[in-house]
Amino acid sequence: MKRFRMTMPVLAALALAVMGCQLGEPTGDAEADADAIAAAVASPTDGMIQEAMDVGGYLFGSSAASGSMASPRSFAFPVGHARFLCGELHNFAWDGATKTYVRARTDFDVLLPDHAIHVDSLLVKVRFFTSTDASGEAYGPVDFSSGFDPNVHALTYHREISATATRLSTGTVNVSTAVSDLAFTDIDAAAGTVTMDGTRTRGFDRTFTTGRTVAGTITDTISDLAMSWDAGTGTLSWSGTLTYVLDATITRVNGTRVERHQEGTIEFSGSSTFTVTVNGATYRYRLADGTRVE
Repeated sequence: MKRFRMTMPVLAALALAVMGCQLGEPTGDAEADADAIAAAVASPTDGMIQEAMDVGGYLFGSSAASGSMASPRSFAFPVGHARFLCGELHNFAWDGATKTYVRARTDFDVLLPDHAIHVDSLLVKVRFFTSTDASGEAYGPVDFSSGFDPNVHALTYHREISATATRLSTGTVNVSTAVSDLAFTDIDAAAGTVTMDGTRTRGFDRTFTTGRTVAGTITDTISDLAMSWDAGTGTLSWSGTLTYVLDATITRVNGTRVERHQEGTIEFSGSSTFTVTVNGATYRYRLADGTRVE
């Protein structure tokens, strides 16, 4: 009978491999981090994409619709996202002292194709400018009867929202709060272009049907993100790179808690997907709903 012998180099290599598995980052946790970041970006309730489409709907489309979710008319944005600005400006109050449009709402529901949302509170403040960089004195009141005032070349957007969203297809429940301070500059409605800058901070607590939870905060820094409207295809796209800071606690089904801290990038390339980089690994997600592309 032949005996299987392992040489010392092979044993050493195996030992290093085992140590690497023990000391390395669990793949599931890295993916959970990326998923949480993607959810904050593409949430149909309060994600960056939702805000960008909401403002883009005002700039490049029709704001004639009413309600918290406007029906697209001359633009073809995904209908699965909430609308809090586009189609709602006529419901905003004009603050002449600060030249700000303000709207506050509490305790209302929004039903989307795959999400049931209860909004506990919403505050939106918008200021318009004739300058291209949102400098100088704010402009207003604006004429939004036709959807866009051609005198507007920049706007600032502040939003605070607290909501609970249930994804109907998966049963995942997400309780979140978000604060956004954004600037949309160099608006060219004819060319369909605008630049987006600012910060977004989002607190979240996601509970999956398996019992696994992910709770924490994510802060995005947005710099020179180019938004482009294609009137021919009726689509809005983004190009540029964001930076993020994530602090989260993952609670596994067995009760084990894992503390996470990540800093990385989120990249948009003008396509229907975006990528999230976590510890050098890249994960791709759909803009429409934040689901991962395997």
